[in-house]
Amino acid sequence: MAMLSMLKDEVIRLINDLSPEALVEVRQFVEMLKQKTRSKPAPPPVAIGGWLRGHRFSSDDIAQARAEMWARFSSDPA
Repeated sequence: MAMLSMLKDEVIRLINDLSPEALVEVRQFVEMLKQKTRSKPAPPPVAIGGWLRGHRFSSDDIAQARAEMWARFSSDPA
């Protein structure tokens, strides 16, 4: 805690020696730092359950879809 207090005092001492123009830059920098450290909310999850409601996929259906996908992938001229 004492180290933090000393650091703040030193920053204030340095700020007191700055020109008004430099103070504007310091304020902008501090605002940027505050914005950067704020936690950003996670984007909402995408709900795709409605698209698949009522559909049932067996393991055979999934295996067939995978086989078709890989067959197209391997036949694509790259």
